[in-house]
Amino acid sequence: LLIVMVENIEIEKMKIGDISEKEIGRNVKIAGKISRMTQTPGLIILEIEDASGKISGVLFKEETINLSLGQEGEFGGKIRDYKGKQEIEIEEIKITKHDRW
Repeated sequence: LLIVMVENIEIEKMKIGDISEKEIGRNVKIAGKISRMTQTPGLIILEIEDASGKISGVLFKEETINLSLGQEGEFGGKIRDYKGKQEIEIEEIKITKHDRW
C-alpha cells in the first residue's frame, strides 16, 4: 500500500517594496513591469518594478524566451541575497500585458 500526500501550498503574493531580508529563501510571487533587461548566454537579468519599488530578477534559461521592456506580468520564484540586496530567482512567469517601450 502506497499513500501519496500532496500538499497545496499557496505562494504569497507580495509588493516589491515589502520584500526584505526576512524573505530570503522564501518563494514569493510579485506583479510588475519589466523596466530593464540584460541577456547573456543562459541567463536573463530583469529589473521588475511596481508602484512600491524595484527588484532584480534572475532567470536561468535553456531555450529562447520572448520577453521585452514594458511587459507586465506575475513573476514567481525564490528570494535570494546578492551582494547585500534581495533579488528573485525567477521560476515562473505569466505575462499579463504586452505593451512594449
